Amino acid sequence: MPKGVYKAVTKILQVGDVVEVCLPDAIATLGVSRHYLSKGICQNGTEPVVKKVMALATDTVELTMSGVKINGYQLPHSATLMRDERGRLIPYIKRKAYKLSANEVWLYGSEDPKSWDSRYYGHVNMKNIQHIMTPVWTW
Repeated sequence: MPKGVYKAVTKILQVGDVVEVCLPDAIATLGVSRHYLSKGICQNGTEPVVKKVMALATDTVELTMSGVKINGYQLPHSATLMRDERGRLIPYIKRKAYKLSANEVWLYGSEDPKSWDSRYYGHVNMKNIQHIMTPVWTW
């Protein structure tokens, strides 16, 4: 997400909303070991991530070599990278179509093609969302 100041808001979650999420333990552990995440305020001791929600329950997410399609729409700059900035292979989920169930969200870092998001670790349960955020000031 763009650097800036964000504030938490109370609203019904929709596609396109920006959320602050504490990633599940297994994902967060990998993130810390790879230095994709730092230590932070989440219950598992990691920092939360701020991403856009690109799909909700009943949406179909297709992960292909060329990128991510949500209900047939190709997300820009969404190809899965094979290696990170240090040249290490990046684990990723199977390239196939996923139908999201109730309480599942697909997260996307729309501002950075190198974002570590659901392309690599899959859907996240809504219970992991800490806040819905809105930008106050970005740069």
